[in-house]
Amino acid sequence: MSFPSKIREEALVSAARHCCVCHRYAGVKVEVHHIIPEGAGGDDSSENAIPLCFDCHADAGHYNPGHPRGTRFSPSELARARDEWYRLVQAGAVTLAADPNIIYARHLICRSWEVVQEICRMDLARLPVLRPRLWENDVLRFLRQLVGRSRATRTFVATHDSLETFAAKYRIGPERRSGGEPVVTEVVRPLAREEAQDLIKASDWLTHQLLAEGAAAEDVVRDYAYFEQCGASSFHEVAETRPLWASFLAIENATDRPIILSDAVIVESGGRGLGYRTFRSPGSQAATELPPIPLEPGANAVFPECVLVEPLQVVGLVAGHRAEHRYRLDAGRLVA
Repeated sequence: MSFPSKIREEALVSAARHCCVCHRYAGVKVEVHHIIPEGAGGDDSSENAIPLCFDCHADAGHYNPGHPRGTRFSPSELARARDEWYRLVQAGAVTLAADPNIIYARHLICRSWEVVQEICRMDLARLPVLRPRLWENDVLRFLRQLVGRSRATRTFVATHDSLETFAAKYRIGPERRSGGEPVVTEVVRPLAREEAQDLIKASDWLTHQLLAEGAAAEDVVRDYAYFEQCGASSFHEVAETRPLWASFLAIENATDRPIILSDAVIVESGGRGLGYRTFRSPGSQAATELPPIPLEPGANAVFPECVLVEPLQVVGLVAGHRAEHRYRLDAGRLVA
């Protein structure tokens, strides 16, 4: 038998439609469970009722003593959990507005510059969320600035006949084996900031601006020569800059009814210019309230949150510097 409707309603109201075990808001995904099963003599009284979400109900009702993995819920444990939860609800310590299950939030990292450009044009077909609504903010406006400017992460510099000519030009001494052959077929040379700016000025506006903001050249530009075996053997010198990724915060309405996001607060990192800094530096803080954003069930509000300039790829170096910093853009400002 099942509980009378009056008993069920009393239990659901007492629990505010939360699960009494995991404390998640369950909404319509809640069931009233017999603490002592009917087959073991349990009745349909309030004392024997406990609201549970689907997952906890399955755990409480389908534990197999013949294959005892984990620890089953005991009747006394369930009763104590229910009574404690009812007490919290009655004391006003539980409100629906604070339910973690109302929204589903996650960070989406976009590593494709092509997709970033599509998003900037409001083409959201490749965002992996349902019914996205993109919020216009400083981060998105900054990304649109980048879309309209040069952004090549690999710039050709020169061709060298040999390691010797490359090393002699930049006064780099490559290590050698006893037989005289180079240890590796790639050599990285150190760059001064002004020299790095000249190399990538026409090809990568963002890195050029980072250097102007005070970034160390070895942190954002890698200049190296590598052995090209296709066709005439020679060493090609290229300047490589950091790949750009974009991060978005997606907030999904996880309920079965429309909701309005109105009281979210965004903390922004301030700073001068692009806001270039390391992750270890907290920067200044400012809070900004969101305008009300209506979301139907399953819909997502998508907030551009930061721009990441990822570390340079480093392979067997003869000379060079391994960059460990990361840079991002918070509310239109780049930070590392």
